[in-house]
Amino acid sequence: MSRLQIKGLTKKFGSALALDRISFDAADGELLTLLGPSGCGKSTTLWSIAGLHQPDDGVITVGDTTLFDGKRVNLPPEDRNCGVVFQSYAIWPHMTVLDNVAYPLKLRRVNKKSRHARAREVLELVEMAPYEGRYPHELSGGQQQRVALARALAHPPRILLLDEPFSNLDAKLRDRAREWLKHLQREIGVTTVFVTHDQDEALSMSDRIVVMSGGKIHQIGTPEEIYHDPADRFVADFIGTTNFLDGAVETGHGNVTDVRLPGVSTPLRIDGPRPDVDAVTVSVRPESIHVYERDHHRADHPNLFPVSVVDRSFLGDHYHYWVRLGDSTLVLESTHKLSTSELHIEIPSDKACLFSADQDAQALTR
Repeated sequence: MSRLQIKGLTKKFGSALALDRISFDAADGELLTLLGPSGCGKSTTLWSIAGLHQPDDGVITVGDTTLFDGKRVNLPPEDRNCGVVFQSYAIWPHMTVLDNVAYPLKLRRVNKKSRHARAREVLELVEMAPYEGRYPHELSGGQQQRVALARALAHPPRILLLDEPFSNLDAKLRDRAREWLKHLQREIGVTTVFVTHDQDEALSMSDRIVVMSGGKIHQIGTPEEIYHDPADRFVADFIGTTNFLDGAVETGHGNVTDVRLPGVSTPLRIDGPRPDVDAVTVSVRPESIHVYERDHHRADHPNLFPVSVVDRSFLGDHYHYWVRLGDSTLVLESTHKLSTSELHIEIPSDKACLFSADQDAQALTR
């Protein structure tokens, strides 16, 4: 079993707290992504697992093996059996592809015949066998990335650690690499911790996501949970695009809350009991907003509002429209080129998240 468990991991660099007692786990065979902005602590966490950083406190275990436990246990990197792919790939320029991949086995004193046989096996796995005699400068960026991954798999790792491995690839190649790596990870079944600041990578590849900021964990969940049910305002703002509308709680009855938006005559109705605060912020995704070019007022659709278009942009398969709703501006999506500047929008009551007006607010309607 290769279940990864991290408990209370803490790391300081001088007086700066990089990791603040974080805890999470990755199930055997799971692809877990650490996601957050630069400086959030995700790479520090990865290097702590690999043994390249020594934490100040906490526990790291893989299966029944303790990798780190405060001052009592701190296995050296070579004894942790982690396969690591660096952002820069870090493959040896003077070695052929075959020798690069076989190098971890050479360090472990595996005989030449056996290590070359294993290297060729993993090169087949990453679809690089025809290039075994080439040198790194004769490869594209995507090919170098596959060589780095093959080297990490040469000595079968208990944990695979990936530090933004696609950041040096162009957009189209990055998309292909994501799908290819996701398929490969499922095929070999290795527990994987993937570090990225790219939301699309995290959402498309992960079994679960750990959202981090300032050395702390804000939320752990599936991509769907993180996107549709953010734990706090930071997660809602960081993942994808969202609209924030400040307002005041007007009434609450049953499992419905009415929020008054500045400059809007009718309240916005949101599913969920009335919160214990008056000043709130509503979050709603652009794609959740329904757009109508004519007045569609109906009794069973309370959240219909007139808006005026102030700007738009064409994004290939859809348009973004910036519209004025009372005193607020929000962005919405449509697959159609709208012919008028006066629209009606509907905000479904079950698609809006409610936060207190505090910038660090937790969700009120989860």
